[in-house]
Amino acid sequence: MPQRIKLRNSVVEGQKPDPADLAIGEVCVGAHPNTPGLIFKDSADNIIELSPVSEGLWEEDGNAVTPIKDGADLTIEGSVTAAGTVTAGNFDIEALPELPA
Repeated sequence: MPQRIKLRNSVVEGQKPDPADLAIGEVCVGAHPNTPGLIFKDSADNIIELSPVSEGLWEEDGNAVTPIKDGADLTIEGSVTAAGTVTAGNFDIEALPELPA
């Protein structure tokens, strides 16, 4: 007969367990529709959240994409079309290939 495994879970939006309540590697489930995800405790007693709505490295407001965390790199594969002004900080013109004449 199959065994049923039930994980700790919460349906309260944004609720996370206290690190003292979890064993290292123990997995919990956030089951609220606005904040779904898997949560576990790492070996440094940090709560780690894996979620489609967790804080990312970049934020988009419809007009701009800006880094949320220092050192966040943005990689774009394919074409980029820009309309308006393009501003870049720490731009190394020497690293660019020569343009055709």
